[in-house]
Amino acid sequence: MSRKSTSEPEESDGSEFILLPASARPPPPIEPDEFCVHPSNWVAFQVFEMCQTQWRIVTGMSGAFYQGLEYPSVIAVINSLDIKKPNKVFNHVRLIEAGALSEINVK
Repeated sequence: MSRKSTSEPEESDGSEFILLPASARPPPPIEPDEFCVHPSNWVAFQVFEMCQTQWRIVTGMSGAFYQGLEYPSVIAVINSLDIKKPNKVFNHVRLIEAGALSEINVK
């Protein structure tokens, strides 16, 4: 009985030498960025994360544009969590929102 050696290279069909146009190549995998949240901003970050489906989006001929979060929804989340300083947390969420908008709406 003959066994095939595992050290022998497999036969190639030559497909690794075919050049594809840039539009046909798969995009490189996106690695998530690691980040730290300062403890004083943790509650605001949690509220922001809970509001991830509450974006106001406008669409037109040039595509989608994120206007911002629906503030009544943000306030509802803050009230549901019984946060001690709701105004401070709301203002921190707005700062996070501003930073997110500057990245989301980049074309």
